[in-house]
Formats: sequence, C-alpha cells, structure tokens
Amino acid sequence: MIETKPDSGPHPLPRRYGIFLLVLLATALVTRFQQFGNPIVHVDEQFYLLVGDRMLSGALPYVDIWDRKPIGLFLIYAAIRELGGSGIIQYQLVATGFAIATAILVERLAARFSGPRGAMLAAILYLLWIPLLTGQGGQSPVFYNMFVAVAALLVCRADERSRSGFAFVMFGTGAMLAIGIALQIKYSPVSEGIFFGLALLWIGIRAGRRWSLVAMATCWVVAALLPTILAAASYWAIGHFGEYWFSNFVSIFQRHDLDKNDAWRNAASLSLYLAPLLVLSLHGAKLRHRQGAGDAARFVTLWLIVAIASVAFFGYYFDHYGLPIVLPAAIGTATVLDRRPARTWPILILLGALIGCLVLPTANQHRRGTPKQFWQVAKTVAPYVPQGMLVWDNLPVLYYVLDAALPTRYPFPTHLRDRNEIGAIGIDQPQELMRILDGHPAIVIVERGKPRAMVRQTTVMLLQRMARDYHEIAAIKVGRRDQLIFLWNGARSPETHP
Repeated sequence: MIETKPDSGPHPLPRRYGIFLLVLLATALVTRFQQFGNPIVHVDEQFYLLVGDRMLSGALPYVDIWDRKPIGLFLIYAAIRELGGSGIIQYQLVATGFAIATAILVERLAARFSGPRGAMLAAILYLLWIPLLTGQGGQSPVFYNMFVAVAALLVCRADERSRSGFAFVMFGTGAMLAIGIALQIKYSPVSEGIFFGLALLWIGIRAGRRWSLVAMATCWVVAALLPTILAAASYWAIGHFGEYWFSNFVSIFQRHDLDKNDAWRNAASLSLYLAPLLVLSLHGAKLRHRQGAGDAARFVTLWLIVAIASVAFFGYYFDHYGLPIVLPAAIGTATVLDRRPARTWPILILLGALIGCLVLPTANQHRRGTPKQFWQVAKTVAPYVPQGMLVWDNLPVLYYVLDAALPTRYPFPTHLRDRNEIGAIGIDQPQELMRILDGHPAIVIVERGKPRAMVRQTTVMLLQRMARDYHEIAAIKVGRRDQLIFLWNGARSPETHP
C-alpha cells in the first residue's frame, strides 16, 4: 500500500516534528563530524576559504585573486571568517546548517505528494547522500541547493495560489529571486532556473492569465537577474567591470574539455554513486504515474530530468557536480519510502548510504591526506614563509593557515598547471610560472607524480628550475602522494631573516 495525498499542499506538521528535526541534526553530525577541523577536505573548499579570508584584508576577487566562481560564494566564506576562530571548523559547521535547512525543505516539498513517513525519510536520505559526492564539507552546491529548494517550494506555492493574482506574482517573484541568489553562488543552477520560470508560465497559462504573463515574466526575469546585475554594477562602479565580465562569463567558454579518458572515468564514478538514489527516485516516479500523479509530483520528476540533463551537458562529471541531482532525486524517493509495509530494498539503500558516509571519510583521507600529515607540511615550511612560497599542487590552504603572501593572483593550482585551462584564464601560464620563479620564492611545494592533466611545457620548465635553483629539503606523504618541499638555494636561514 502507498500512502498518498492530493497535491493541494503539504500535510500539517506532525506533532513529533521536533523529534524529526533532532534526527536530522543527528544525521548531519554523524555523517560529517569526521571531517570537522580537517583543513584539506577538498581543494575547492581550501581555495574558497582563502579567498574569503583575503577579502576581509582588502583583496578583490577577479582582480587580486582570480577565479570564475560568482562573488556570492566568496561572500559566504568571508562572512564565515567574521565568526572568528580558525575558520576551518566554522565553515564546516555553517555548511552543515545549510545541509540541514535544505533537508527540511526536502521534507516540505515531498510532503506535497507523500505521507509524513516518506517525506521525512526523503529528507534524511538527502543528508545521507550528499557526503557520498564530496558534499561533506563546504562545496558550493551544499550552499546553493538550499536556495534552489526554496525556489521550488515557492513555485509550488505559486501553483496553489494561482487564482490570486497578487499571491501568484509574489510567490513567482520570490522563487526567481531565490534562483538569482543561487546563481551568485554558482552559475550551474541556470538550467533549474529556466525550468522553474517555464513552470510558472505554464501555471499562469493554465490559470487563464495569458494577457498578464508578459508583465509577470518580465518581473520574474528581473528578479532572477537582480543579484547578478548588482554584482556587475558593483564592479562597474569601482572600475573593474572588464575583469569581472571575463572571469564570470567569458573564461568558462575558453576552457578546454577534459581528456576523454578522464571524462569517462569521472562519468562512470558519478553514475555509480548516483545509481541507487536514481533507481529509488525513478521508481517513485513510476508509482506516482500509475496512481495519477498531481502537479507537485510531476514537477519534481521533471526537475530531476532537468538536473540530470544539465550535468550531462556541462560535462567534467566531478563527484560534487552530482550534488544538484541529489536534491530532486531525494524528494522523489518519498513515494517509495512511504510504502507500508516497508520494502526491503529501499531500507537497504538507506543503510548502505549511512555506512558509506561513515566509511568514506577514511577512504578520502587515505586519498587526500590526514590533518596530521597536512600540519607536518605546514610546520616544515613555516619558518621560510616570510621569504615567499609557491604551492604548486593541491594544498592552497597553506597560504591561509600560514598567512603567506600570494606569489600570483592565480593561487588555485589547476589554473596554472592543467591543459584544459590553457588560454582560458587570460594569461600565458608558462610565462606566469617563470615570473613567479624569477622572484625566487624560498619554498616551492610540488606533488610527486604529475597528473596527466598537466601542461607538459609548464611541468618541464618547473622541474628544470627546481633542479637549477632549488634543493629538496623534505618529502612528506599527504594521502597517496608525497609533497616535495624545495628550498631556494639563495634562501636565508630563518634565524638570519629579519
């Protein structure tokens, strides 16, 4: 038997909703606590924290520190740095709060076509699945998924209030504004934004508002673009619109595709992690179709299709690129999870996800390194940092924890070293490397065993300069690779440095 309900709105909050919230909190902590305080959860998060911190010291993204992520993501990390402390566990706790808030929205959305049991289990499943796709820290989708979920909820509210012109417009505007905020964390939700906008237009047509739709659509488009317009206007006002425009809207189209073997390998890994969740969600869609699904149920199914198509279209297929798929997929599982008596295989998927969350941090630390290994590197290079440091590989957080001067405005490692970035960041990468090394930074940290993605010319130039001007002082294992620490032959000993 499947407990279903009309799509007229969510069920009232159960009397024991407070217990459900405590379960969400416990689930989030159990699946994420092993990474609390770990400075090297993922290279992306290391960089976001670095940029957010340097913004508080006056650094300007795209001008002083280059990247192509929207300003909103860095503003979140800058705000987190205002909380004090090391900044590391703080960003991880804030991200946990965002994940819990998103899970609550998953429950509210699923409650529109499922009973309380299925909706609550879908929310728990969301928290269980995102750590499996490197969402156990502060990846950008952990933050923007919440705003996309808010937008989806407001679209549903707009549908429910479509007979009231004012309420319909306001809910639609709120939905598009939420999408606009999500776009300033990362531009990936643009596909969901277009879909939500089309859904609002369809609701308006069905409600007989054809003649006012042009004005409504204009309002919604402005709301969706407003955060981006404000960001662009800010850079225009300070005279750096060119840097902003290139970083945000030009450079991404100049980036080359990954090596086909790497792309297929990433796609296979991502598909493997998503497969059980998608099977559960699509089975739920099948059940809803059989029983004559309502508007909210169809909306979630179409949203899932759009999310999958978006990831497939943009390519690269890194694990965390699947996090936007987890959101509608988790909502869609509610129909299956609400079945009574409970089926065995959905429960096994839930348990498997929980076990994965508990085991994965150990596997990730084996691959990426432990905090102890990282701090050993930091301790080794700290005495020489005042004389300059170049982190060539996957530890840009060293600049942050050691308060080191940046030797380049491109401190994110892949921008200078990887083939797919050749000609995509606005400079000649080998020339920038030579400029850095001509400044004789005392410390250069290079990972042993160069990834295939590296630019061969840049790699050869780096190794030649290391052999000529530097000598190795340590090789410290961080994860699966050694971090080779080179000291410039002309560096002063720390005792003699003023």
